[in-house]
Amino acid sequence: MCMNLGCGVQLIGMWKLNGKMLNLSRLIPHYGWFPCYNTKSDGKIELLSANHFHLVCSLNKVASLSSLCLLCQSWDTTSISLTAGCDLFMLYVTRTSALEYEDFNSAKSRLIERAEKFGEISCKARRIIAMLSRDFIFDGCTILVHGFSRVVLEVLKTAAENKKHFRVLCTEGRPDRTGLRFSNELAKLDVAVKLLIDSAVAYTMDEVDMVLFGADGVVESGGIINMMGTFQIALVAHSMNKPVYVAAESYKFARHYPLDQKDMSPARRPIDFGVPIPSKVEVETSARDYTPPQYLTLLFTDLGVLTPSVISDELIQLYL
Repeated sequence: MCMNLGCGVQLIGMWKLNGKMLNLSRLIPHYGWFPCYNTKSDGKIELLSANHFHLVCSLNKVASLSSLCLLCQSWDTTSISLTAGCDLFMLYVTRTSALEYEDFNSAKSRLIERAEKFGEISCKARRIIAMLSRDFIFDGCTILVHGFSRVVLEVLKTAAENKKHFRVLCTEGRPDRTGLRFSNELAKLDVAVKLLIDSAVAYTMDEVDMVLFGADGVVESGGIINMMGTFQIALVAHSMNKPVYVAAESYKFARHYPLDQKDMSPARRPIDFGVPIPSKVEVETSARDYTPPQYLTLLFTDLGVLTPSVISDELIQLYL
Protein backbone atom coordinates (compact mmCIF):
# COMPACT_ATOMS: atom_id res chain seq x y z
CA MET A 1 0.00 0.00 0.00
CA CYS A 2 1.40 3.38 -1.01
CA MET A 3 1.40 6.20 1.48
CA ASN A 4 1.18 9.90 0.70
CA LEU A 5 2.71 11.38 3.83
CA GLY A 6 4.10 14.80 4.38
CA CYS A 7 7.77 15.67 4.23
CA GLY A 8 11.38 18.56 3.66
CA VAL A 9 13.08 16.29 0.99
CA GLN A 10 9.68 15.10 -0.44
CA LEU A 11 9.90 12.02 -2.59
CA ILE A 12 8.03 8.86 -3.25
CA GLY A 13 9.68 5.78 -4.65
CA MET A 14 9.44 2.03 -4.64
CA TRP A 15 12.35 -0.38 -4.75
CA LYS A 16 12.66 -4.12 -4.28
CA LEU A 17 15.04 -5.18 -1.55
CA ASN A 18 15.88 -8.84 -0.93
CA GLY A 19 12.69 -9.92 -2.64
CA LYS A 20 10.51 -7.46 -0.73
CA MET A 21 9.21 -4.00 -1.58
CA LEU A 22 10.73 -0.91 -0.03
CA ASN A 23 8.45 2.13 -0.14
CA LEU A 24 10.01 5.57 0.31
CA SER A 25 7.29 8.18 0.68
CA ARG A 26 7.92 11.92 0.80
CA LEU A 27 10.78 12.21 3.23
CA ILE A 28 10.75 15.34 5.39
CA PRO A 29 13.17 15.70 8.26
CA HIS A 30 11.02 18.31 10.04
CA TYR A 31 7.54 16.77 10.28
CA GLY A 32 5.37 13.91 9.12
CA TRP A 33 6.31 10.25 8.97
CA PHE A 34 8.76 7.99 7.17
CA PRO A 35 7.68 4.52 5.96
CA CYS A 36 10.48 2.09 6.78
CA TYR A 37 11.10 -1.40 5.41
CA ASN A 38 10.81 -4.06 8.11
CA THR A 39 12.55 -7.36 7.37
CA LYS A 40 10.37 -9.20 9.90
CA SER A 41 7.01 -8.09 8.53
CA ASP A 42 7.13 -9.83 5.14
CA GLY A 43 7.30 -6.62 3.13
CA LYS A 44 4.79 -4.61 5.14
CA ILE A 45 5.52 -0.96 5.79
CA GLU A 46 6.17 0.49 9.23
CA LEU A 47 6.17 4.18 10.09
CA LEU A 48 9.03 5.92 11.83
CA SER A 49 8.79 9.47 13.11
CA ALA A 50 10.46 12.01 10.87
CA ASN A 51 12.99 13.01 13.52
CA HIS A 52 14.33 9.43 13.45
CA PHE A 53 14.63 9.67 9.68
CA HIS A 54 16.40 13.01 10.02
CA LEU A 55 18.89 11.34 12.37
CA VAL A 56 19.52 8.59 9.80
CA CYS A 57 20.07 11.17 7.07
CA SER A 58 22.43 13.14 9.31
CA LEU A 59 24.49 10.12 10.28
CA ASN A 60 24.78 9.09 6.64
CA LYS A 61 25.38 12.67 5.45
CA VAL A 62 22.38 12.57 3.11
CA ALA A 63 21.95 16.05 1.69
CA SER A 64 20.26 15.50 -1.69
CA LEU A 65 18.02 13.15 -3.65
CA SER A 66 21.01 11.68 -5.45
CA SER A 67 22.84 10.95 -2.20
CA LEU A 68 19.66 9.39 -0.80
CA CYS A 69 19.46 7.09 -3.84
CA LEU A 70 23.11 6.15 -3.38
CA LEU A 71 22.38 5.31 0.25
CA CYS A 72 19.47 3.07 -0.81
CA GLN A 73 21.63 1.31 -3.39
CA SER A 74 24.32 0.67 -0.80
CA TRP A 75 21.88 -1.46 1.19
CA ASP A 76 22.10 -4.14 -1.51
CA THR A 77 24.79 -3.44 -4.09
CA THR A 78 23.87 -6.55 -6.12
CA SER A 79 20.17 -5.69 -6.55
CA ILE A 80 19.34 -4.96 -10.19
CA SER A 81 15.81 -3.71 -9.48
CA LEU A 82 16.93 -1.46 -6.61
CA THR A 83 19.45 0.32 -8.84
CA ALA A 84 17.00 0.59 -11.74
CA GLY A 85 14.24 1.90 -9.47
CA CYS A 86 16.50 4.60 -8.03
CA ASP A 87 17.66 5.67 -11.49
CA LEU A 88 14.12 5.85 -12.87
CA PHE A 89 12.86 7.72 -9.83
CA MET A 90 15.55 10.38 -10.15
CA LEU A 91 14.80 10.79 -13.85
CA TYR A 92 11.06 10.96 -13.34
CA VAL A 93 11.11 13.44 -10.47
CA THR A 94 13.66 15.82 -11.98
CA ARG A 95 12.23 15.69 -15.50
CA THR A 96 10.14 18.82 -15.00
CA SER A 97 10.30 22.46 -16.04
CA ALA A 98 9.54 23.34 -12.40
CA LEU A 99 13.26 23.15 -11.77
CA GLU A 100 13.58 26.30 -13.87
CA TYR A 101 11.19 28.26 -11.65
CA GLU A 102 12.69 31.03 -9.56
CA ASP A 103 9.88 30.61 -7.03
CA PHE A 104 10.96 27.86 -4.59
CA ASN A 105 7.42 26.91 -3.50
CA SER A 106 6.30 26.39 -7.09
CA ALA A 107 9.31 24.22 -7.84
CA LYS A 108 8.81 22.23 -4.63
CA SER A 109 5.11 21.66 -5.38
CA ARG A 110 5.94 20.42 -8.86
CA LEU A 111 8.58 18.02 -7.54
CA ILE A 112 6.13 16.65 -4.96
CA GLU A 113 3.52 16.18 -7.69
CA ARG A 114 6.00 14.27 -9.86
CA ALA A 115 7.12 12.14 -6.91
CA GLU A 116 3.54 11.24 -6.00
CA LYS A 117 2.83 10.32 -9.61
CA PHE A 118 5.83 7.98 -9.67
CA GLY A 119 4.60 6.34 -6.47
CA GLU A 120 1.11 5.86 -7.93
CA ILE A 121 2.51 4.30 -11.09
CA SER A 122 4.67 1.92 -9.06
CA CYS A 123 1.78 0.91 -6.81
CA LYS A 124 -0.53 0.17 -9.72
CA ALA A 125 2.03 -1.83 -11.71
CA ARG A 126 1.13 -5.27 -10.36
CA ARG A 127 -2.59 -4.75 -10.85
CA ILE A 128 -2.06 -3.59 -14.44
CA ILE A 129 0.13 -6.61 -15.19
CA ALA A 130 -2.45 -8.95 -13.68
CA MET A 131 -5.19 -7.47 -15.86
CA LEU A 132 -3.09 -7.63 -19.05
CA SER A 133 -2.07 -11.25 -18.52
CA ARG A 134 -5.43 -12.71 -17.51
CA ASP A 135 -6.44 -13.63 -21.08
CA PHE A 136 -3.32 -15.77 -21.44
CA ILE A 137 -4.42 -18.03 -18.59
CA PHE A 138 -7.18 -20.33 -19.84
CA ASP A 139 -9.42 -22.86 -18.13
CA GLY A 140 -7.76 -26.20 -17.53
CA CYS A 141 -4.20 -24.98 -18.14
CA THR A 142 -1.14 -26.03 -16.15
CA ILE A 143 1.40 -23.34 -15.25
CA LEU A 144 4.96 -23.92 -14.09
CA VAL A 145 6.42 -21.26 -11.79
CA HIS A 146 9.86 -20.87 -10.22
CA GLY A 147 10.75 -18.85 -7.13
CA PHE A 148 8.60 -16.44 -5.12
CA SER A 149 7.39 -13.48 -7.18
CA ARG A 150 4.75 -11.13 -5.83
CA VAL A 151 3.73 -9.98 -9.29
CA VAL A 152 3.31 -13.61 -10.46
CA LEU A 153 1.24 -14.25 -7.33
CA GLU A 154 -0.92 -11.23 -8.21
CA VAL A 155 -1.39 -12.56 -11.76
CA LEU A 156 -2.53 -15.97 -10.51
CA LYS A 157 -4.69 -14.44 -7.78
CA THR A 158 -6.48 -12.24 -10.33
CA ALA A 159 -7.03 -15.21 -12.65
CA ALA A 160 -8.51 -17.22 -9.77
CA GLU A 161 -10.77 -14.32 -8.79
CA ASN A 162 -12.00 -14.26 -12.39
CA LYS A 163 -13.14 -17.88 -11.98
CA LYS A 164 -10.35 -19.35 -14.10
CA HIS A 165 -9.65 -22.98 -13.26
CA PHE A 166 -5.99 -23.88 -13.60
CA ARG A 167 -3.23 -25.86 -11.92
CA VAL A 168 0.18 -24.59 -10.82
CA LEU A 169 3.40 -26.59 -10.56
CA CYS A 170 5.91 -24.97 -8.18
CA THR A 171 9.57 -25.88 -8.13
CA GLU A 172 10.89 -26.23 -4.59
CA GLY A 173 13.45 -23.46 -5.17
CA ARG A 174 16.31 -24.70 -3.04
CA PRO A 175 18.19 -23.60 -1.03
CA ASP A 176 15.70 -20.88 -0.03
CA ARG A 177 12.65 -23.08 -0.65
CA THR A 178 10.85 -20.13 -2.20
CA GLY A 179 8.58 -22.52 -4.09
CA LEU A 180 7.34 -23.95 -0.82
CA ARG A 181 6.37 -20.45 0.33
CA PHE A 182 4.74 -19.74 -3.02
CA SER A 183 2.73 -22.98 -2.99
CA ASN A 184 1.48 -22.12 0.51
CA GLU A 185 0.21 -18.76 -0.75
CA LEU A 186 -1.58 -20.44 -3.68
CA ALA A 187 -3.16 -23.00 -1.36
CA LYS A 188 -4.64 -20.12 0.66
CA LEU A 189 -6.30 -18.96 -2.58
CA ASP A 190 -7.72 -22.46 -3.20
CA VAL A 191 -5.64 -22.80 -6.36
CA ALA A 192 -4.69 -26.37 -7.30
CA VAL A 193 -0.94 -26.56 -6.71
CA LYS A 194 1.73 -29.26 -6.83
CA LEU A 195 5.24 -28.92 -5.40
CA LEU A 196 8.15 -30.32 -7.45
CA ILE A 197 11.76 -30.96 -6.59
CA ASP A 198 13.94 -28.73 -8.76
CA SER A 199 15.36 -31.64 -10.74
CA ALA A 200 11.87 -32.77 -11.85
CA VAL A 201 11.32 -29.91 -14.33
CA ALA A 202 12.08 -31.87 -17.51
CA TYR A 203 10.19 -34.89 -16.15
CA THR A 204 6.97 -32.86 -15.74
CA MET A 205 7.30 -30.47 -18.70
CA ASP A 206 4.93 -32.60 -20.81
CA GLU A 207 2.13 -31.62 -18.41
CA VAL A 208 2.88 -27.91 -18.66
CA ASP A 209 1.00 -25.48 -20.92
CA MET A 210 3.12 -22.44 -20.06
CA VAL A 211 5.97 -21.28 -17.83
CA LEU A 212 5.54 -18.05 -15.84
CA PHE A 213 8.52 -16.28 -14.25
CA GLY A 214 8.98 -13.12 -12.27
CA ALA A 215 12.24 -11.19 -12.69
CA ASP A 216 14.81 -9.45 -10.53
CA GLY A 217 15.71 -7.35 -13.55
CA VAL A 218 14.85 -6.96 -17.24
CA VAL A 219 17.95 -6.02 -19.23
CA GLU A 220 18.58 -4.23 -22.52
CA SER A 221 18.84 -7.42 -24.57
CA GLY A 222 15.27 -8.35 -23.62
CA GLY A 223 16.53 -11.12 -21.36
CA ILE A 224 15.98 -11.36 -17.63
CA ILE A 225 18.04 -11.79 -14.49
CA ASN A 226 16.25 -13.96 -11.99
CA MET A 227 16.58 -16.67 -9.36
CA MET A 228 19.09 -19.42 -10.11
CA GLY A 229 17.48 -22.15 -12.20
CA THR A 230 15.39 -19.83 -14.36
CA PHE A 231 17.69 -20.26 -17.36
CA GLN A 232 17.67 -24.04 -17.32
CA ILE A 233 13.87 -24.17 -16.96
CA ALA A 234 13.56 -21.80 -19.95
CA LEU A 235 15.91 -24.06 -21.93
CA VAL A 236 13.79 -27.13 -21.22
CA ALA A 237 10.57 -25.28 -22.06
CA HIS A 238 12.04 -23.93 -25.29
CA SER A 239 13.20 -27.38 -26.40
CA MET A 240 9.68 -28.74 -25.80
CA ASN A 241 7.90 -25.80 -27.49
CA LYS A 242 6.29 -24.44 -24.33
CA PRO A 243 5.67 -20.66 -24.09
CA VAL A 244 7.72 -18.83 -21.46
CA TYR A 245 6.14 -15.68 -20.04
CA VAL A 246 7.68 -13.11 -17.69
CA ALA A 247 5.75 -10.78 -15.37
CA ALA A 248 7.80 -7.74 -14.35
CA GLU A 249 7.21 -4.12 -13.39
CA SER A 250 8.79 -1.46 -15.61
CA TYR A 251 10.88 -0.09 -12.71
CA LYS A 252 12.87 -3.33 -12.99
CA PHE A 253 14.03 -2.37 -16.51
CA ALA A 254 17.77 -1.91 -16.10
CA ARG A 255 20.52 -0.49 -18.28
CA HIS A 256 22.55 -3.69 -18.27
CA TYR A 257 23.60 -5.88 -21.17
CA PRO A 258 25.02 -9.18 -19.85
CA LEU A 259 27.15 -11.04 -22.38
CA ASP A 260 27.15 -14.30 -20.43
CA GLN A 261 26.31 -15.79 -17.04
CA LYS A 262 29.37 -14.28 -15.37
CA ASP A 263 28.80 -10.78 -16.73
CA MET A 264 26.68 -9.65 -13.77
CA SER A 265 27.19 -8.28 -10.29
CA PRO A 266 27.64 -11.41 -8.17
CA ALA A 267 24.83 -12.26 -5.77
CA ARG A 268 25.71 -14.98 -3.30
CA ARG A 269 23.75 -16.97 -0.74
CA PRO A 270 24.74 -19.52 1.89
CA ILE A 271 23.77 -23.11 1.08
CA ASP A 272 23.08 -25.78 3.68
CA PHE A 273 23.21 -29.29 2.25
CA GLY A 274 22.31 -30.81 5.58
CA VAL A 275 25.57 -32.77 5.73
CA PRO A 276 29.18 -31.70 6.28
CA ILE A 277 30.98 -30.56 3.11
CA PRO A 278 34.66 -31.55 2.80
CA SER A 279 36.98 -28.55 2.90
CA LYS A 280 38.38 -29.40 -0.55
CA VAL A 281 34.93 -29.35 -2.19
CA GLU A 282 33.98 -26.03 -3.80
CA VAL A 283 30.33 -24.96 -3.52
CA GLU A 284 28.59 -22.79 -6.13
CA THR A 285 26.74 -20.08 -4.21
CA SER A 286 25.49 -17.84 -7.05
CA ALA A 287 21.89 -16.83 -6.39
CA ARG A 288 20.72 -15.86 -9.88
CA ASP A 289 21.27 -16.46 -13.57
CA TYR A 290 20.67 -14.71 -16.88
CA THR A 291 18.08 -15.97 -19.37
CA PRO A 292 18.71 -14.69 -22.94
CA PRO A 293 15.74 -13.24 -24.86
CA GLN A 294 15.51 -16.06 -27.43
CA TYR A 295 14.14 -18.33 -24.68
CA LEU A 296 11.35 -15.93 -23.68
CA THR A 297 8.01 -15.60 -25.45
CA LEU A 298 6.39 -12.48 -23.98
CA LEU A 299 6.84 -10.08 -21.08
CA PHE A 300 3.78 -8.86 -19.16
CA THR A 301 4.60 -5.35 -17.93
CA ASP A 302 2.70 -2.26 -16.82
CA LEU A 303 3.77 -0.73 -20.16
CA GLY A 304 1.92 -3.47 -22.03
CA VAL A 305 2.51 -7.01 -23.28
CA LEU A 306 5.93 -6.84 -24.93
CA THR A 307 8.13 -9.09 -26.99
CA PRO A 308 11.76 -9.33 -25.82
CA SER A 309 12.92 -7.51 -28.96
CA VAL A 310 11.20 -4.23 -28.02
CA ILE A 311 12.63 -3.98 -24.49
CA SER A 312 15.60 -1.91 -25.68
CA ASP A 313 13.19 0.60 -27.28
CA GLU A 314 11.18 0.84 -24.06
CA LEU A 315 14.37 1.42 -22.07
CA ILE A 316 15.33 4.27 -24.40
CA GLN A 317 11.90 5.86 -23.81
CA LEU A 318 12.15 5.39 -20.03
CA TYR A 319 15.60 6.94 -19.76
CA LEU A 320 15.17 9.79 -22.28
